[in-house]
This record gives sequence, C-alpha cells and structure tokens, in this order.
Amino acid sequence: MKSIKNKITPCLFIIFFTFFFQNLIAQNKLYELIRYGEYDKAEKYCSKKRGSKQADCFYKMAERCYSWGEYEAAIEAYKKIGNKESYEKIANIYLKTKNLIEAEEYFIKAGLEKYGYEKIAIKYRELNNLNMATEFFEKAGKQTFTDERDGKLYMCVTIGDQTWMAENLFAEEFANGNGRIAYIDDTEKWSALGDNNTDKAYSSETGDENYVYTWAAATNGIGKQVIRKAELSFEEKNGTKLLKSISVASYDSTVLQGVCPAGWHLPDNVEWTELFEYLGGIDVAGGKMKDTLLWASPNIGATNESGFNAVPKAIKHCENQYYDNILFDWFGMESISYWWSASELKANSPNAYVVYLSNESGSAQIYEVNKSSGIAVRCIKN
Repeated sequence: MKSIKNKITPCLFIIFFTFFFQNLIAQNKLYELIRYGEYDKAEKYCSKKRGSKQADCFYKMAERCYSWGEYEAAIEAYKKIGNKESYEKIANIYLKTKNLIEAEEYFIKAGLEKYGYEKIAIKYRELNNLNMATEFFEKAGKQTFTDERDGKLYMCVTIGDQTWMAENLFAEEFANGNGRIAYIDDTEKWSALGDNNTDKAYSSETGDENYVYTWAAATNGIGKQVIRKAELSFEEKNGTKLLKSISVASYDSTVLQGVCPAGWHLPDNVEWTELFEYLGGIDVAGGKMKDTLLWASPNIGATNESGFNAVPKAIKHCENQYYDNILFDWFGMESISYWWSASELKANSPNAYVVYLSNESGSAQIYEVNKSSGIAVRCIKN
C-alpha cells in the first residue's frame, strides 16, 4: 500500500504541473496575438474552444484589449460572451467613449435600464447637455434640481420627511458671495492645512465631479454645537468611540448652509440620525443607502432601497485615532464613504463629525475625524 501511494503522489504532481503549464502557454499565445493587433486570429483561437473555456478565453481577450485601450476589440470579444455581465461591460465602454445611444442599448440588454439611464444622464451633464441630462434623469425616475450659482444639475430624493441630494456635491464656490474655494491637489500642500475653521479647500481624486472638502470649506467656517443639550449614546469599535444614537431634549434647529446651494444646507448629527432611524436604525441604514453595483465585495446589506445612492468615496489625508496619524493621499477607493456633518463637539475643536459607510457592513456610523480631512458633502433641503 505504501509503495502505491509513493507512485500516485508523483503522478498527481506531474498531472497538475502539466495542466498548469498548458494553460499558461495557451494564455501567452492569446496575449501575443492581442499584443500584435491580430484580433481576428485571437477571435478564431477562442472560437475553437468549447463551453466555459470559450467564454473564459473571450473574457480574457476582452479584459486585455480594454486594459490596452483597444475598446472596439474589447467590445467584439464581450459580444461573443453574450450574457448580462458582458453587456454591462459593453455599455460602460460605450459610456466611457461617449457613444451614449449604444450605451443605452446595452444597458437595456443587461437589464439595467434605470441604472443605465442615470449613468447616461450624468455623462450628458459632464458634456454640458443639460436638456438630455434632464431627460435621462427623468427616465431613471430621478428628481432633479439646478444649483443657481453655477447651473449644475443634481439628483435628489425624498426619504421620509427629508429631501436629500442623491449624489455628492461638486461645487467650487460658496453660494452666499464668499467667492471660490481653493483647489489643492498636491499632497504636501494638503497636509499643511490646519485642523481649524479657516483653511477652506477642496480636491478631486479623478479631476472631475468627485469632490472632497475640508470641514472649513464644507461649513464655510461656521460649525454647530447642536448636541450640548442632547443625550448621547456611544459604543467602542476597534478602539474608536462611535456615536450610536442621539436623544434630543432641546435642539438648535438653525440650518447651516455652508457650501450647499441656496435652499439647502449641510446636515448635522441629528438630521443624519433621523435618516438612519427612518431606514430602520443604524445597524441596517447603511445597506439601504448603498449603491448595489459600484462597491467592492462583499458590499454587505446593499439594496439602495432608499434611493440615497451612496457610492464609495475615497477620503484625502485623514488623521484620527483609528488610522494612528498616518499621512496618506487617497484612501478607500471602492470600500468606504464619508460625508461631513455640520456638528462639532465644541467650538474650535480640531475634529468634527462624519457619517461613515463600509463595504464590510450594512450599518451607518457617526464619529470624529480631523477637520483637514478631505471628505465628501451631501446636502439636505431646508
């Protein structure tokens, strides 16, 4: 028996490595054909395979072509796969290349009509075609409003008694005549900003509508100590003190416009907590706020049934007790989202409150970070 086992083990070893190297050689052959632009030969090579191996071959071809900017070849390879996932990939390529009629066709084929309409509307907005943007937002079933200061079009949603922006703010100036906000992209210059109410700046990880603001910019330098007369409930998590709930006895309901458009304001802790309570409490609210497609796996609890459209949003230069004063540029590209609250624990504190969602939890949390952090803004209607 021992001698048989000794013979079987080397055989299994040989079979495994033979299979491994055969696949490696086949993959290299495919990539060589793509490398030299011989897409017809690559397509014929994949077509000779059968079943799942054929689909896997076309998928590898499509991904490699896409990564090298050969979008037409990538589209043709995805078409050969012919399932909803590949149709979504095709739609997003057409979206990227501004072929919006084709993008609509393939979002529909992927069964993502409303999601596609929303993405197409955003692309039309980027192209400053606000008529088409409005039309596609309507097709997506989205409410919209126009920011009077710059003419920018935003999605909004009514949740309970509150009306929220259904996307992050991307304003570059204050609505009350206080002028433009400083744009800072350089990491060293951003790290020199103080944790105060005066250093007003914004930045973008991609140079487009993905804006983040210091707390001073988000609030226009005026905070709200709205929880002085409220009963607070905290919990400890990973060494961080998190705000679990607020029981308000006496509440200053004065709104703080900050960087928000006219008729809107920066929400404070109480308003955020009201949203969480309406969605079933902090343990489940995050999932009901999160987009279902754009977060990294596992995106626990995500349904977006509220229409809040929370997408993952990186933060810029965040220093707090959880990250142990680590200086970095952008963090959490596909796994977290933060939004500023108008609330600070006390006047001129170096920290202010944020709302936090994660791909690893369906909950929503409120806790403190330093004011020089670059954090996204959501506004709430007055």
